[in-house]
Amino acid sequence: MRVLMQNNVIKRLIERLIDSDPLVQVGAAGALRNLAVDGAEAPREEMLKKDILTPLLHLFPEAVARLKTINTDPSAENLENKGIISNFLEQILVILWCLW
Repeated sequence: MRVLMQNNVIKRLIERLIDSDPLVQVGAAGALRNLAVDGAEAPREEMLKKDILTPLLHLFPEAVARLKTINTDPSAENLENKGIISNFLEQILVILWCLW
């Protein structure tokens, strides 16, 4: 855990949450979720210190809106995007739950 803190990994993952590539966002959110559910307090404290809440609280309603739009057009491409966005939302919810 100390290596993650020394190399500012949590900050870098938080920055990836706003990447333009949805797969990068999901990957970053998944890594942060894994750190949050690990059981150790240090990563959660570091996430809060590095202001993870600002991007999460901004991205959550944005992702919900994109999901609603996709639900109106069930094309194959949108179904794939729906899975990515749903996964991203799930990761965000778990992170928020662990930080609560």
